Amino acid sequence: ASVDAKENFGGLAKGETYTVVKTRDELISAVKNGGIIYIEGMIDMSDGMLPSTGGGSTKKLDEFVASKTSYADYAEWKNAYGSVSSSTDDRKRKPEDDYKYGPKSKYYEDLWKLNEAYKENIQLNINSDTTIIGIDENSGIKGVALSISSKNNILLRNLVLQDGYDPFTHHEPGDGFNAQFDLIGIQGSSKNIWIDHCTLEDTMKLGTAANGEKWQTYDGLCDMKASCKNITISNCIFRICS
Repeated sequence: ASVDAKENFGGLAKGETYTVVKTRDELISAVKNGGIIYIEGMIDMSDGMLPSTGGGSTKKLDEFVASKTSYADYAEWKNAYGSVSSSTDDRKRKPEDDYKYGPKSKYYEDLWKLNEAYKENIQLNINSDTTIIGIDENSGIKGVALSISSKNNILLRNLVLQDGYDPFTHHEPGDGFNAQFDLIGIQGSSKNIWIDHCTLEDTMKLGTAANGEKWQTYDGLCDMKASCKNITISNCIFRICS
């Protein structure tokens, strides 16, 4: 489904203002202003925390865990939290809603501290009137949770979007450990969204927790909910690692 923007879309925008970005910082800055944005190469929104294997780690992810908790690295955290009882229900909730769920684990506070901080790092919030195009078939974003929330008039084209990966999954009874982040999440009153000639993919196999249950680090590739409307997805590839 991928194409070359320079050859198939008439080259870079002519007669209009646009931005070409190659780095995470450039991309974050550009999406705040909206308009036409071209991505050259693959940009890592995780800033080096995305592992190469499911349930694995990197130096930066280890440092992230150590900076937020008393755990020395990600492996120590994963082994500890992955050993919780099968009855533990660590879904995020308000204290007054605890009666609706099963017992929290002792890791609940650290879990959501890590999860929310990681989300802040990888979530890319797209503003209204934004066009993002990959310059060629090797251009896109990995380790990203791309969010369109009550925004309008957005085009995503010719992008490779990979691994909306959640290393800090939460446990639910009977369903193992579950991820929070969608690769693309469209919600609220968003409308007039076009996703065209994109590849959306999860590249890593699922892992297993220390208690033997699934360690599910992916949620959806493209999730649409609430009152969003007028959304077109065309000429795209959806791929998961089997």
